[in-house]
Amino acid sequence: MIEVFPSYFKWHYGKSFLELLGIIKNLLSFVVHFFSFKLLLKTLFHPWRRMKENYAHGLDLGSLFSSLLVNTLMRIVGLISRLVLIFVGLIALILS
Repeated sequence: MIEVFPSYFKWHYGKSFLELLGIIKNLLSFVVHFFSFKLLLKTLFHPWRRMKENYAHGLDLGSLFSSLLVNTLMRIVGLISRLVLIFVGLIALILS
């Protein structure tokens, strides 16, 4: 029984502390990779799910502005969805 206390304190303040730091590092690494912040930031202004409308050949202004409007809206939707996902990821990172 006398040998248990020194072993416990050695484990509790030595090895377990290092293991806990390793677990925290793995958890933070998981959250960062799960939300893939780097990819979200890299594709921040890309259209949502690559939805876009091709521009018509020729000089049809109605078709040109229609395509421009759809492509702009899809980029705004992509921006907002990625920003929300980054925000949720940062909250998860803070809470973990």
